[in-house]
Parts: sequence; structure tokens; C-alpha cells
Amino acid sequence: MLIDKNLCVTRMTVHRIVERYQKMCIVKDRPRSGRPRSLNTSHKNILRDNKILRRKLVSGFNISPRSMRIIVKHDMGFHPYKIRRVHVLKEKMKVNRYEKAKILLSIVLQCRFSNVLVRNEKILTVNSVCNSQNSRQLLRNGY
Repeated sequence: MLIDKNLCVTRMTVHRIVERYQKMCIVKDRPRSGRPRSLNTSHKNILRDNKILRRKLVSGFNISPRSMRIIVKHDMGFHPYKIRRVHVLKEKMKVNRYEKAKILLSIVLQCRFSNVLVRNEKILTVNSVCNSQNSRQLLRNGY
């Protein structure tokens, strides 16, 4: 059969699909038996907020943490990533740093070390509050 080689599937899969089409005139999978999912698609839309904690989601939907983990990871394709703090230099900060470095270099070249004051302080501001111990962000796999 050329179909199985072109689609990279086994011959048995092609045989089953052809047989199903001849019996039922459909190609889709038959409906599955078993217990339905505890979280349906309307509730999955609520999960789109990727900064919400899974513990809060579990208490809101009344399902087990394991079920929530399976739904978030396997069904929706999200993975919890830790948020990292990084210091990003903006253009204005780069220009300011360059100007200060030029002034400092001119002072050093003129041997005026008595005018140089060295302090061991650094002030960093972060826009959002982030606790790196328990903050996770749900993103698609590969990000």
C-alpha cells in the first residue's frame, strides 16, 4: 500500500481506518467509554490566566491536585516555569553609565584620587513583586 508509506503510518492503522469507514461510513474515532473528564472546556478557559497558583485553582474547581496537574500539563500543554529576576539596562541607563565612566576615567587619569568616593551601595527597583520560592508562571512547553 502506498498510503501507509506516504503518511508514515503502519499498515494496520490504514486497515483499521478503511474497515471503520466501510462499516460506519465515518473516519473519526468511535466515542470512548468511561468516566468523563472532571474539568471541561468551559472551565479550561478560566485557566488562561498564567500567573494564578494551581493550589487556588484546585480549591476553586474541587478536583484533586494530580488531576489539575495532568490537565494543565498534558491536555493544555502548559509547564510551570520559575520567574527569574534580571537587571535590564535601558538606553537611558546605558548613556548615564557611559557618562559616569568617562568622568571617573578622567579623574583617575588626572591622579585626583582624593575626590573619588567609593560606596558599597546598589539600589535596584523591580516593578512587580515576585517571590522566587513559590511563584510560577504557566507557559507553553519550549518557552
